[in-house]
Amino acid sequence: MDICIPVDLDDNGLITNAAMVAGSIGMQISSSGTELHSGNGEMGVDTLQPMSGWWMYETKTEDELLEEKRVAYEEKRKVFPHYQFPEWNEKESVAYMGWD
Repeated sequence: MDICIPVDLDDNGLITNAAMVAGSIGMQISSSGTELHSGNGEMGVDTLQPMSGWWMYETKTEDELLEEKRVAYEEKRKVFPHYQFPEWNEKESVAYMGWD
């Protein structure tokens, strides 16, 4: 089971909202160093071990996400100035345009 918790990341005084995720990330495959059953002295991969780990990633507030969408909308208006985009109307217009 993976677990995700909110954290505040302090990078020399710069506080960033983040989340930490921990859980099973995969398997490590290795050789135990013993001879394989082939009988010719060959050694190979014969050990499988589960691996656990954690990650942190930056999270954004709804206001930050909305501002990113507004900026993307303005950039698209620069590229396609004559296209009839719905007028910017907070969340409704962004969701309607499918740019989220």
